Amino acid sequence: MNMYTAIPTAPPLPILGGHLPGPNLVVAGAPDVLRALARGLSNIPTLSRMRGALVLGMAPEINVDASVFVDEPDAPIQDIIWSVLAEAARLGMISGRGVPARFLDAA
Repeated sequence: MNMYTAIPTAPPLPILGGHLPGPNLVVAGAPDVLRALARGLSNIPTLSRMRGALVLGMAPEINVDASVFVDEPDAPIQDIIWSVLAEAARLGMISGRGVPARFLDAA
């Protein structure tokens, strides 16, 4: 999974978390990938307790602590979800328990 820090312009999509103080992670990519990512992440009930906010798409009104661009639209959505969760764990937004080690090692 290749993730870059340069983010192209994309329409804003959901903001997950944000109820507890912490870093803000912006994830950008093709709109259809971001919609699938939003659906997959919304099935994780514990993300409501995430520290900081996970923004899917551009959100120029927030301070961004880290950003990633998912450039493999044909990658399995579950791999994209794990990669984003691994980055969130690296930032201390979530504990990372349950995230496969191969994704944590790559983050």
